[in-house]
Amino acid sequence: MSNRGTNRSVVVLAADEHIEQSFLDETTGLSPRQFYEDLSQRLTEAHGSLVRVDYTEHYPRFAICFLYDDGHRVHSGARTGRIDIHRLALGYVGHGPEWAHCFIRAAGLDISYEDIATIRPGDSIEFKEGRTLLVRKEDKVTKDQEGLVQFSEEINKYGGIYRLYTAPTEEAAKDFLRQQEVASQGFFIIVKTPDDAFAKDRCGDFDPTGLLANLQRN
Repeated sequence: MSNRGTNRSVVVLAADEHIEQSFLDETTGLSPRQFYEDLSQRLTEAHGSLVRVDYTEHYPRFAICFLYDDGHRVHSGARTGRIDIHRLALGYVGHGPEWAHCFIRAAGLDISYEDIATIRPGDSIEFKEGRTLLVRKEDKVTKDQEGLVQFSEEINKYGGIYRLYTAPTEEAAKDFLRQQEVASQGFFIIVKTPDDAFAKDRCGDFDPTGLLANLQRN
């Protein structure tokens, strides 16, 4: 663990691979902004560049997944009562998004606070080829050029974004899913046909039969 002097802005509870467990030590007198900038810089030192930010759930959890270049994922979620990784938020104007803006910019991503305030569950921030991109959930799905597969509904449940589509045949459903590149945490594409259903997430294709039953249960 590197030594940065005695006036550290955080108390470290675990080894460097668990930096996200750090929290603000209020006795140092340092601000949350300084804490989140320091936390972000230490994470990039440990895990490489921040390559994407996935927003999967809004109030009250404000679930965010930060993906780093070495594949390490840091999750911000339910509040702990402390100033730590779980106090970050997106999608409105306030302290949580302000601190998330500091955290993300300290990692080298160029995004405005105004854009941070507009993010909704299912949206992502990506860093590709030296550029920071704000990717809306609607733009993550490649449209069916033949018009056979149609959007049906979106379900936000269990901390995930489920985009449901309909297709006339199994072949059309599978062709549609083959066109999709799903990289986001908590983002699912499900295509229903008259006789079956098919799905894809960042891990690949899967059978959504049981998941659909749970999603459509009141």
